[in-house]
Amino acid sequence: MNEATASKFVSLYWNGFMIGRFLGAIYLTRHSFKAKLIRSVIVWLISFAFIAFIHSIHVAIVYLVPMLLASLVLGFTKKPQLSLTLFLLINLILLALIIFVSGYMVIWFVVLTGLFNSIMWSNIFTLSIHNLGVYTSRASSLLVMAIVGGAILPLAMGAVADAVSVQWSYAIPMIGFAYLIFFGIKSFQLVKL
Repeated sequence: MNEATASKFVSLYWNGFMIGRFLGAIYLTRHSFKAKLIRSVIVWLISFAFIAFIHSIHVAIVYLVPMLLASLVLGFTKKPQLSLTLFLLINLILLALIIFVSGYMVIWFVVLTGLFNSIMWSNIFTLSIHNLGVYTSRASSLLVMAIVGGAILPLAMGAVADAVSVQWSYAIPMIGFAYLIFFGIKSFQLVKL
């Protein structure tokens, strides 16, 4: 694959991230289901048109299915703990597919992780500082500093990619997602929203 083609897939990753953020902002509010549905249809239509314009109608059609899946998860979970945990499980499955499947589909699995990574930070942050009272500002500053993991994990992925293979390097984020699934499940007990 040449660089121009690869860059289109990178833009699809970030498009998915943006679409997921919009859908998360819609569904993780207290508006009526009808209002959420109308707003999400608007996001779907704009996203579909944008992806079709930038890439192709075929790519937009393929991308519509995971957008609908993300909307269904967000639309019926109603709790940030559950939507976070389900998105993490979907990403864990996508990462496993990246490792164990070969061929062109692997690229799509990588691209789709963007869509399902979209609500992670906002939900993790909100759940982490919920009901901390006077410790909220201290905890939020520690959470922001903890983003350094985003600088360390790529180094570990690179080491695994050099030692084993690029596909097996995706086992590193799988470990992180597995821990976050534990966090999501544990937050059901600790955070009452």
